[in-house]
Amino acid sequence: MRIFVATAFVAAVLSSAPASAQSNQFSSVTATASQVFSTCVSMSRRGGVSDPRTSCACITGYMGASMNDRDYEVANVLLRVGEMSETGAAQSAIEAEIAAFFQRGFTEDDVNRVAATVQQIAARGDAVCSQFESAGSV
Repeated sequence: MRIFVATAFVAAVLSSAPASAQSNQFSSVTATASQVFSTCVSMSRRGGVSDPRTSCACITGYMGASMNDRDYEVANVLLRVGEMSETGAAQSAIEAEIAAFFQRGFTEDDVNRVAATVQQIAARGDAVCSQFESAGSV
């Protein structure tokens, strides 16, 4: 799915940014799931999928079940930055998102670990969830 490709791309971008803060405050898994779902729907619609809600619900749950809470939030930020890049957001807005990410205590190791996890789960995620992309329902 495009989500996995976007996440891997953004992981490469974020891994070059400096980490500066050590605060470890993370969103709840429910809030993260809601954000992952919304980003997935938005990116999928721009990619030409007319009703991606079912496939995005699938991938949101699949990613959440495949990662611990910290990694799931990292994936969420990677997706958000990917969406910002795809939609032509100002570079200053992208940089602000990345700076906020590191200020919340995330590190380059987090980015690299999540990128590796995404590579590991991508094929199975596609196999499980892509069937819902065109069908639109279970």
